[in-house]
Amino acid sequence: MEIERNRIHDLVYASIISINETKRKKDEKLELSEKAILLGAESRWDSLDLVALLVDLETRLSNELGLDVLIKINEETASKEGSPFWDVKSLIDYVCSVVTQSSGMNK
Repeated sequence: MEIERNRIHDLVYASIISINETKRKKDEKLELSEKAILLGAESRWDSLDLVALLVDLETRLSNELGLDVLIKINEETASKEGSPFWDVKSLIDYVCSVVTQSSGMNK
């Protein structure tokens, strides 16, 4: 099963909207942009928001696409620029690769 990047993009954005809805202040909400920073001092979110985003996204992947995918995050991948969790674009690209790998294993 090949999942289009646009579909993953839409699911990531839906997850961002879901997490943003828990925020009271506008400056705590992440912008809907592939350039939005997810990690570090420039991010509007903290690490718990990132974890919530990943859990929400895994749930959407399962419920909407029937994919049981684990998006792994650890100290090494989350602590540097260039990580798959640095910004929204890199997250989308990473999830696409994880989904592709997972789909290949299920054949």
